[in-house]
Amino acid sequence: MRFCYLFSTCLTLLILAGCGNKGPVRPYQEKLPVAVSSAKLLQRGNGFQLQWKMPQRNQDGSPLSNLQAVHVERLFSLESEFCAECRDPWPLIARVHPDLPTPAQSVGALYLLSDSGATIEQTARYRLQARNLLGDMGQTLILKQAFREPVSAPTGLSVTIHDRSIELHWQPTEIPAGASLVGYQVYRREEKKPFQPVAINLRPIRKIKFSDYGLQNSRTYHYRIRSLFNFAGEMLESLPSVEISAQPSAG
Repeated sequence: MRFCYLFSTCLTLLILAGCGNKGPVRPYQEKLPVAVSSAKLLQRGNGFQLQWKMPQRNQDGSPLSNLQAVHVERLFSLESEFCAECRDPWPLIARVHPDLPTPAQSVGALYLLSDSGATIEQTARYRLQARNLLGDMGQTLILKQAFREPVSAPTGLSVTIHDRSIELHWQPTEIPAGASLVGYQVYRREEKKPFQPVAINLRPIRKIKFSDYGLQNSRTYHYRIRSLFNFAGEMLESLPSVEISAQPSAG
């Protein structure tokens, strides 16, 4: 009987000691955001454009209701000098709040951030991390792409005016070595407004013309064109064409 009592006492002490080694309980450990979604990296002329959608859920499947911001960090380096195991600093270039996205822009559910500064042969790496209001960091997503010599802009842009529509024409672009032409992207702005960060065409255009419908007569619209190329899976848009403007007219 005495042996059973001593055994029970020792077992209790061991359990208590084991519990003490586990440290404080983290009730929010499972409430960490998932990674951003629909993320893409694109070289646009002399810089890069990042695209993503904000996470909507936590890693445990519960709704994410306390998203504070997505932190965007960036590292430019030669591929031969990059060390994945090293803890080199990644400069923070933006904290993108879902409702106040500046310096990014939001178009619907899509967030877009422009960045520049890479030199030829450098690889750009962007690390995106969602953080909640408690300061907890969610899953990390890293995008990378080599920076290439910017591709020349399409030339010969002209317009034909129609009733509530404008037809654009341009010359075929020269395809760089090692690339395939995906198509052309059309960007539009209205008077005293900047160009939108996304093209108005739903898919890259394979032809060298585009009709923009549903416009308002006597209102001025401004356009420019970029060529879109695929370099072994990495996407690159050319420099923008010259800007051209026109007013649709019924007459």
